[in-house]
Amino acid sequence: MRPLTSVELLDAAVWREIGSEDPQPAAAFIEALARLLGRWLLVRSDTPEMDAVTLICQARGYIERGGVEQKKTNFDAPEWPRNAFDEGARYDDPR
Repeated sequence: MRPLTSVELLDAAVWREIGSEDPQPAAAFIEALARLLGRWLLVRSDTPEMDAVTLICQARGYIERGGVEQKKTNFDAPEWPRNAFDEGARYDDPR
C-alpha cells in the first residue's frame, strides 16, 4: 500500500471536518477547509490573522503559476514544531 499524498490527506481531513459522507455542495468544502486551516493557524501561529492573509496570497500565487512551486518566499516563515500538540498548544478540539 502506498502512502497517501498530501492532497489525499487534506481531502480526508476536510471530509472529516464536514462530518458526513453524503454528497455536499462545493461551499461545504470551502467552509470545512477554512475551519480546519483556521484552527491549525490558531495552534501553530503567533500571528494567525497575518498568517491567514499570507496563506491566501501564496495560494493565489500558486494557482496563478498553474501549480508550479515557487522556490523562494518573500518572507521569513515562522519555525513551528512538527507537532504543536506536544508543545502545549491552545487547541482542544478532538477532531
